[in-house]
Amino acid sequence: MSILHSRRAFIGLTAGAAAGLATAGISGTARAAELPRITPLRIRTAAGTFDAVAAGPRHGRKVLLLHGFSEAGIEWEHQLRALAARGYQAVAPDQRGYSPGVRPAGIEAYRLDHAVQDVRAMADALGWGRFDLVGHDWGAAVA
Repeated sequence: MSILHSRRAFIGLTAGAAAGLATAGISGTARAAELPRITPLRIRTAAGTFDAVAAGPRHGRKVLLLHGFSEAGIEWEHQLRALAARGYQAVAPDQRGYSPGVRPAGIEAYRLDHAVQDVRAMADALGWGRFDLVGHDWGAAVA
């Protein structure tokens, strides 16, 4: 796994992505037809099937975005589009407990180590040996 080594590097990445959107003529007032497309995705793992949303070219640099507590992958909509516009392949899954196909019974099934295993299993299912990992709130703890 490749991890951005500093907050500054991530800020630079997102600022660059935003600049790329502006350069591509995509702004807050752009029509939906001009925005990079977000597509639904199902990621099958041994733990179950995770629902996700994805954007960007299949051969672009890989980025996995992990949502926070009481959210879902679609919370990353703007970042998915910005990253896709810059050539990244970005995927934002609904994590354990949020994906209908991965809602195990019992509180023990929601320990941090299970969530980390889920990330590794999703990366394997996607065929990703190397990727950038970004998290918000609970997703940051998992990342």
